[in-house]
Amino acid sequence: MAATQHPSPEGKRPRRPRRPRKASQPSSGDLRSAGDLVNQGGLAGAVMTLVYIAIGLGFWSLVGYGVDRLLGTRWIVWLGAGIGAFAGFYLVYLHMRQRDE
Repeated sequence: MAATQHPSPEGKRPRRPRRPRKASQPSSGDLRSAGDLVNQGGLAGAVMTLVYIAIGLGFWSLVGYGVDRLLGTRWIVWLGAGIGAFAGFYLVYLHMRQRDE
């Protein structure tokens, strides 16, 4: 049978030593990065997934727009949007792959 802890003379139980937390599991009060949110999943992970994709689309669309203005074309902005969407999905994939390992 397991030994039970008896109260000390003051009526308090002795404290158990705390186990150290793993670095990949922040407590609820710790700040988390976007990668941690995606890694943990849930609603916050879904929102961060959309943010990654939106930032990729926006940034690379602007780069494509600038190149379009320099070269006088009208199609590179769409190429930039495609590259940005792919980059956003790829970042999410990298974070989810860390979760599986």
